[in-house]
Amino acid sequence: METSKILGFNVSNNTLACVNYVLLFFGLFSFFPAVIAIILAYAYKNNSDYLNKSHFEFQIETFWSFILLFIVGSLFVFMWIGWIVIWFAYLFAFLRLCSGFRKAFNETPIVW
Repeated sequence: METSKILGFNVSNNTLACVNYVLLFFGLFSFFPAVIAIILAYAYKNNSDYLNKSHFEFQIETFWSFILLFIVGSLFVFMWIGWIVIWFAYLFAFLRLCSGFRKAFNETPIVW
């Protein structure tokens, strides 16, 4: 398992992937933790093994998919369909984050 040095501490990339999932979960309610998680995912995805690279790419894809769905839903919020799209975006992101966290915790890669 590879390790990275963050703030002077040696942290395994698997731990970083799990922390990123938690940050992204809190990012569903406040945008700032999600931005931190995505910056970390972009920073460490090229320096990770296959297992963690798959998780970082999955997190990045989840983040941008949620942003896209949220923007589309916001454009149509004056109609009832916008609220459904926003609700779907939150459900989609929540399910992907739970699934990804479970796989990262069990040290299994995201298989496409």
